[in-house]
Amino acid sequence: MKIKGIYLLYRTLQALGSPLLLLYFLYRCLWDRGYWRTLPQRLGFLPRSFRQTGPGAIWLHAVSVGEITGCVEFLRLLRAEFPNSSLFVSTSTLAGRATAGDMLGGLADGIFYAPVDYVCIVRRVLRMLKPSVVAIAETEIWPNLLRETRRTGAAIAIVNGRISDRAISRYRKLAWLFRAVLPAVDAILAVERLRDQVTPHLLISEIRTIAADNLWMSTAYRRPSVTIHFTWKPDWPAVRRLLPVIEKELSPFQPCPHWGKLFTLSPAEFRSRHERLGEFIELATKYDLKGKFRNDFLNSYVFTR
Repeated sequence: MKIKGIYLLYRTLQALGSPLLLLYFLYRCLWDRGYWRTLPQRLGFLPRSFRQTGPGAIWLHAVSVGEITGCVEFLRLLRAEFPNSSLFVSTSTLAGRATAGDMLGGLADGIFYAPVDYVCIVRRVLRMLKPSVVAIAETEIWPNLLRETRRTGAAIAIVNGRISDRAISRYRKLAWLFRAVLPAVDAILAVERLRDQVTPHLLISEIRTIAADNLWMSTAYRRPSVTIHFTWKPDWPAVRRLLPVIEKELSPFQPCPHWGKLFTLSPAEFRSRHERLGEFIELATKYDLKGKFRNDFLNSYVFTR
């Protein structure tokens, strides 16, 4: 089924399920009167103070208490790295909202309940916040949120793409839908397009998030980073042909290859990824006068000006 047809089917199912959603809201409100106060935000009506006049905001969605707690340090890094950007956090549960209020009061410019994944509701929130980036903690896959975010031109990222055992069983049952949704996530899309080429040569792949550091030659120097790690089968000729294809697909993200891993970027491209390279060379030359700690690779990629 083509992507447009999948989304049409998803929205049709949503329309048919709307009465059930209303009954669910009614049940929750009767069970917990405080739930009434969450409905406007769940339907996309955010406080007027959240309205942004231009793009640049960052929206982080963290479902509940665990995700909020796990993202506190990440939010501190975002606030330090982008001090002029508004930072908004959404959560789905009452406990998550209470935790976010306690822990993120000095970090976030706004905290709200995540919108229900209906197109008109998602669009209402996106028009209000005008985010440049939507980051999703764990793996909360909401098709309309991802698609409508991409349509605004905003980037999408997954922070710690972990899926619980219970959630993965649900996602597998809806694999026909999520195969169309996941390519909308920028961090996955670049490599996902190469799935058929990569899989025959791959043993395992990992996606990791790394906090920014201040190490001159680090792959995460002064920027929080996502790393994609490949463990290849022992077939160097095939891998060597594949590496330039992967590097080309990732080029819009300005990837910085790990020194000790396989890559085919030219020495000039490699050096351009390290802004403190000149200072590193001066320091290394000062303390390693005879080049005892160099080899052919370092001479070609680092110490050649």
